[in-house]
Amino acid sequence: MNKILAFDEVNGILSAQAGCILEDMNDFVLTKGYDMAYNIGSRGSCQLGGNLATNAGGSKVIRYGTLRSNLVGIEAVLADGTILNDMSTIRKDNSGYDLK
Repeated sequence: MNKILAFDEVNGILSAQAGCILEDMNDFVLTKGYDMAYNIGSRGSCQLGGNLATNAGGSKVIRYGTLRSNLVGIEAVLADGTILNDMSTIRKDNSGYDLK
């Protein structure tokens, strides 16, 4: 659960699994000419899922907002085993419920 799945260079959208470490994601997007909008002290050990759960922001939160505010999609397994797929590449999507 710690793999980078895809990166859309046109829209600047990174798809990663919940166990992906923030510093690994930042190193990956730096090779593509992008920069992650988050810089927190534990970036070498913190995972994406934990940052989303705690709504982490870090030192760049004033400029870029929190991590959850920049989340465009989520795929999760519910308690009954149903897979919820709300993955999207649209930054502003007002269709349906905002489950994030």
